[in-house]
Amino acid sequence: MTLRIAVCLLVMVLTGCATTPRAPSVSGDPVIATDIAWQQHAEQLGQLQAWRLSGRIGARQDQQAWNAGLEWRQTDDLYEIDLLSPFGSKLAHFSGNEQGVFLTNSKGQTAFAETPEQLMTQLLGFSLPLAGMRYWVRGLPEPGIQHQRLELNKAGRLSQLSQSGWEVDYLQYQSVAGVDLPKRLKMSHEEIGVTLVIKDWAAPVHD
Repeated sequence: MTLRIAVCLLVMVLTGCATTPRAPSVSGDPVIATDIAWQQHAEQLGQLQAWRLSGRIGARQDQQAWNAGLEWRQTDDLYEIDLLSPFGSKLAHFSGNEQGVFLTNSKGQTAFAETPEQLMTQLLGFSLPLAGMRYWVRGLPEPGIQHQRLELNKAGRLSQLSQSGWEVDYLQYQSVAGVDLPKRLKMSHEEIGVTLVIKDWAAPVHD
């Protein structure tokens, strides 16, 4: 092999090494980036133990439809939920924790049950999974309960969740003090469909 040919081959090798594209780094993988964003976001939401929201909730079952204003106050395991008429009067007030829940209706009558689902069935004819909703309204799956599906959007926020027999679709988020929290979501379970529009978030709550 002549010196000239050897030099040409060396130039070709060096040129090829310089122009060969590199494989994308792991940190640039959009799937991994989305997962990391979700993990950071979920950790941030998990620290949010005191919050308050207000909005409207609508439900349908078969041919029947129902809607009301909603105010929900949560501090650790203690919750207070008000259902309001279109004029702002209180239709029902739920207050409780894992030990039980009290219901006060618009007439001032009270009732107690071990779970809010029992009282909601008596009042509305159907029940909502408040134990799960405590997390779902923040954009989190309920911990300790297996979920059948968990899908994220490009920002690493929940877009769809299947858990406890319910399908939850996150339609819109809003930024509250730099934290993305749900604004519109839909839930469905068998023949029950629920729409929740959250107008205002307040977190943390300071009373």
